Amino acid sequence: MSETGATIVFGLGATGRSVIAHLQGDTRLIGVDTRDDEAILSAVAWDFPSVECITLDAYDAALERAKCIVVSPGISIDDPLVERARHAGLEVTSDIEIFLDAVNAPVIGVTGTNGKSTVATLIGHLLDRAGIEVATGGNLSPPALDLIAPGIERYVLELSSFQLERLENPGIDVAVLLNLTDDHLDRHGTLENYARTKRRIFDGARALIFNADDEATHPRGCSIARSQQAIALGSSRWRVSADHVLVDGVVIERARLPLFGEHNAFNVLAALATVGASGVPIDDAMVLLDGYQGLPHRGSVVATVDGIRFVDDSKATNVGATAAALAGDSAVILIAGGDGKGASFEPLVELVERHVEAAVLIGRDAPRLASVIGGATEVEFAASMDDAVAKAIGLARAKRVDCVLLSPACASLDMFSNFAERGDAFASAARDIATAAEKRG
Repeated sequence: MSETGATIVFGLGATGRSVIAHLQGDTRLIGVDTRDDEAILSAVAWDFPSVECITLDAYDAALERAKCIVVSPGISIDDPLVERARHAGLEVTSDIEIFLDAVNAPVIGVTGTNGKSTVATLIGHLLDRAGIEVATGGNLSPPALDLIAPGIERYVLELSSFQLERLENPGIDVAVLLNLTDDHLDRHGTLENYARTKRRIFDGARALIFNADDEATHPRGCSIARSQQAIALGSSRWRVSADHVLVDGVVIERARLPLFGEHNAFNVLAALATVGASGVPIDDAMVLLDGYQGLPHRGSVVATVDGIRFVDDSKATNVGATAAALAGDSAVILIAGGDGKGASFEPLVELVERHVEAAVLIGRDAPRLASVIGGATEVEFAASMDDAVAKAIGLARAKRVDCVLLSPACASLDMFSNFAERGDAFASAARDIATAAEKRG
């Protein structure tokens, strides 16, 4: 970046602040935000006195004094204000570009429509357990530039399509693309544009990991001359089966996995493949899975009582998320219900019929949910989470089912402050039962 021209930081949220913290002292900085909120500008000016914070009406004049503009991921690269900067001859870059230029340690990049936060977090956990100094963030907080520190041996970045669309030559060490479904089409226009943007993660990567069953994730149209390794998840040596996961030909029983559900079994497979491609022996990586708790409220096992796992998937606040949790071959006792937000529960019927031995329903829309799934499984009602957990373990014991799953398919605000409080209440009730069982032991 030029020493004579200023750098504009466009977008003053967490990412913009990380850019300022990284660049301050090296160049003159001008901060601007699309919200044009005086409180935001004042807060940044207070925290970073050397930054000149301007309103949008001073933007064009600032372009004349600048050589570079760093655009936050929430702002489209086709935004008219970004176009004006480009036409004024400014270099347009991003925090991820600056990060990749600044670090020397290998970078693992993870993207996909679903599961990328879980996979990135699990990769970080496994590398840490293997004794490798690792920092994890990106789209998953903290921002990438806030991760830079002496002694880091690996960086793990969750990367969104908004971050990838502005990278010219990522050069990531291990690049992972998990899956692709319709998302952010208001930004990218078509599914193919969205997929093409996601596949940019493979450009210049040493190792490529993609989904054999999702052709849109295959590294076509990418600069892969540097590639030395490719792993297709879902292929003969890397796949999820009904009762196990095959990891480079090695069997790991599904019961050993720290996360519940078919989608999470795939996420674990992806993380193990990534860690293996990063130099950790697969046998070691599988041992390191023990003790992983997962992201809160996203399919994590929070307690085990007499061989019955209690799985907290409270983040499943809609029907689609609960459908993903129920997909696969596991039989469960389901705790569900809350504020259905007017959504149809019909898509759950077939999955409930196949996988739910009984359901305990809570919350405002429990009667409506019961009217839809009542013909597919046995239904009971509960007045509180403690009541629901007590009834669920009774049903699990009676029906010899080894999993109680909280996956509500509903929002939580009719009974709780948020989905996290709901999940915490479930975990607390399950752990109380576990403690009581141990005392009886």
